[in-house]
Amino acid sequence: MLKKITQVLQVVAIMVLAYCAARWYAFTEPEPLPVLDGGRFEQKTGVRDDVALNSRASFAEYRQVFSQREIFVMPYAKEAPAPKAQAVESPVAQKAHLVDFRLRGVVLDQQPQAIVEDLSNKQTLFLSPGDLLGQGTLKEVREDRIIVVVHDASLELLMED
Repeated sequence: MLKKITQVLQVVAIMVLAYCAARWYAFTEPEPLPVLDGGRFEQKTGVRDDVALNSRASFAEYRQVFSQREIFVMPYAKEAPAPKAQAVESPVAQKAHLVDFRLRGVVLDQQPQAIVEDLSNKQTLFLSPGDLLGQGTLKEVREDRIIVVVHDASLELLMED
């Protein structure tokens, strides 16, 4: 019986020691925060072996480093290839493609047609949507005009009085 009491006392003593150690570690004073001194943080040595924490660089030094590179682009990301430059004609140059043509009439039917006079060749053309007109393509025939697409630009050729 004495043996059992001794074992119970040993277990109780171990538990009391564990409880005291846990309370001591849980309620110790936290380490003080670094103090800002003239634009630099003063840090305790030996807290962590981290390059960023042991650095004594000022904000001005970091600002200089970050101003020399683009911080919002991932350094390992591949740059997208630059789009190829495309020659874009001015609206005046695009309209020059239709200078030699005059709209003389329109036939509005189930299959509309435009009557266009080619001044350079002295011909009269009967065109339907989709037909070529100079360097463009006839897109649409309306009551008083036609729409021609030249180099991805829509141009209108009006009927003359």
